[in-house]
Amino acid sequence: MPEPSDRDTYITKIKDFFNQHMAATALAEEGLSQAALEVLDAKPTVLLVVEGDGIGARTLRYAVDLCHRTSSVLDILHVNRPGAKTDDGTTLHRQAETADGAQLLTTQEAQKKGLLDIPFREHTANGRFKDSITSFLRTRKQVISVVLEKLTYSRSASLKRLPLGLPCPLITI
Repeated sequence: MPEPSDRDTYITKIKDFFNQHMAATALAEEGLSQAALEVLDAKPTVLLVVEGDGIGARTLRYAVDLCHRTSSVLDILHVNRPGAKTDDGTTLHRQAETADGAQLLTTQEAQKKGLLDIPFREHTANGRFKDSITSFLRTRKQVISVVLEKLTYSRSASLKRLPLGLPCPLITI
């Protein structure tokens, strides 16, 4: 039996464990297995949303730095908009540059350059940015911030209304 001073801490840990597993069970029963696993993992995440497979180095550095400061995992959501492909199948945005003229990188290129030195997960969504972000956040409750490139944000009228409905801050770089 734990010492009386440790008893409250012990009981609190058991209650937290029970609550966490009950929440995960409820999500799993609703068919949200990814959300259930994230509740069990309970590690906060930063969501970096990019168009296609290209990521601006400045935006990536900001997201990685935010993850370091908050002990978070990085989720990278690649959004493929309808009709955003070239004849050879590559994404139009991938061949472009960021707003400040910097070249875009893939996650593999970013890792080789040492820009991506934290745990990360990649996800892909097809459709509009607003719908893709909203859908992602609906099933993942651990997201503490959404990071977007300013160029992507400025080109989408629907994204400009998005911050009003987000459960976390939206940062444009």
